[in-house]
Amino acid sequence: MYVACAEELHAYSAHKLMCTLSEDLTQRALIHVGVWCMGELGDKLLSPCPPPLDDPDARHYPARSAAEVVDLLERAKRSHLANAVFASLSFFLLLLLFLLFLLLLLY
Repeated sequence: MYVACAEELHAYSAHKLMCTLSEDLTQRALIHVGVWCMGELGDKLLSPCPPPLDDPDARHYPARSAAEVVDLLERAKRSHLANAVFASLSFFLLLLLFLLFLLLLLY
C-alpha cells in the first residue's frame, strides 16, 4: 500500500522489485507484489532510475526494455507457485502493459 501512495518511490520500487524477481521466483507474496508493481508502474521500468537521495547504499537501475518486462511476467506466470487466479491476473497485467507501452510509443 505504501508503494502506491509514495509517488517519489514508484520508479525505484518497480525497478527494485523487478530486479529481485528476476533473481528469485520462489516466494509467492513477492511474486504477487512484484507483478502488481510491474503492471501498475511498468512505464517507470523503461527509464533509468537513480537511487533515492536518502539512501546512499541503494543502487542505480538501468532502463529495461518492454521485452524484458514481458519476459519476466511470463516467467512468473509459468512458476510452480502460480495458480489460476495468478494466471488471470498476469494475463490482465500483460494486456495493461501492452496498452501502456503502445501509448508510450505513440506519444
